[in-house]
Amino acid sequence: TGIPFDLYLMSQAGVLLSYLRMVFIPGKQYLLYEAFPVSGFTREVVLSWVSLCALIVVSLWLVRRNRVAVFGILSFFLFLAPTSLVPIPDMIFEHRLYPAMAGMAVALASIFPPRRVTVAVFTVIFIYLGHRAYVRNGEWNDRVKFWESHRDAFPQDVKILGSLGVAYANFGEIRKAVA
Repeated sequence: TGIPFDLYLMSQAGVLLSYLRMVFIPGKQYLLYEAFPVSGFTREVVLSWVSLCALIVVSLWLVRRNRVAVFGILSFFLFLAPTSLVPIPDMIFEHRLYPAMAGMAVALASIFPPRRVTVAVFTVIFIYLGHRAYVRNGEWNDRVKFWESHRDAFPQDVKILGSLGVAYANFGEIRKAVA
């Protein structure tokens, strides 16, 4: 990939924290993300790794209290381990998160007792997320809009610009494709 292993590994704490953010704060999602390897051992790298290690320590502390939650949290990281330990060109991809989210779902389900209030709150959350998934699926139907939204977020990404150009060309918009 051209990314030295040490820089790739240092970068993965930030990537894993981004995945956690996507699980708990699902904002705008993209097929491609701009993620660059860190340039060295910086304060941001240290803070990212400290945050990640703190989460793992808390999950290990939960072992005596809730083994199912620990299983869920650790399986989240286990599902992401192959792409976190082996350098690959695209450091972050939304679809890599899908199997790992099952671990977080198990952890959350084991933490919250099945009471009426809990069921009601999670029902509202799931309805909202289901609506967001429906809207997201609709975005895939219009390739130009899809890639334009990516270009708005990542205006310099070569892969996004190339994909947008192909989408325009497929619709006969040759001038826009070239631009």
